Amino acid sequence: MITNMKNTIKLFYLVLVAALAAMQSAHAQLNDAGTDEQRLEHSQVKDSLALQGYDPVSYFQGTAAKGSADQKATYKGLEFQFVSEENRLEFEANPSKYDPAYGGWCGYMLFRGKRVKPNPENFIIHNGKLVLFFEGMFGDGQKLWFKAIDKVGEGPMIKQADDHWVAYLEK
Repeated sequence: MITNMKNTIKLFYLVLVAALAAMQSAHAQLNDAGTDEQRLEHSQVKDSLALQGYDPVSYFQGTAAKGSADQKATYKGLEFQFVSEENRLEFEANPSKYDPAYGGWCGYMLFRGKRVKPNPENFIIHNGKLVLFFEGMFGDGQKLWFKAIDKVGEGPMIKQADDHWVAYLEK
């Protein structure tokens, strides 16, 4: 009986690991959804400026830093600004890595089916993608994101946010 239980636990663990790997891969490929025109139309941008001028590479270095108009690059119709030439070159070498999830909209609110402008300084790197969150008098999207993960599970939550983003792109 103990052997059967151990085998069941091992099988469950393998299925769980495979499901998480598949979810991470799907989430990482999400930014390739939609045409450049759809992404530009539905991304959280002003005059094609992504991330409200914040440097996308700086997020992966652990901080949100405002970029400079002197250091910029265009990717899929969006203009990104950088704090340094080094960051710009790093972005240009692998732009899809630094492209924010959900077009730069608040990740938690996309899960809820709404597009809400984020605070560019409220962010996490989740499954290798930059996810931004609102923050203000109605709460903190990042805290709500983690509460939702605890309540509904990471897989279903990410899938729902991803599905809402794809639906916006297809409108």
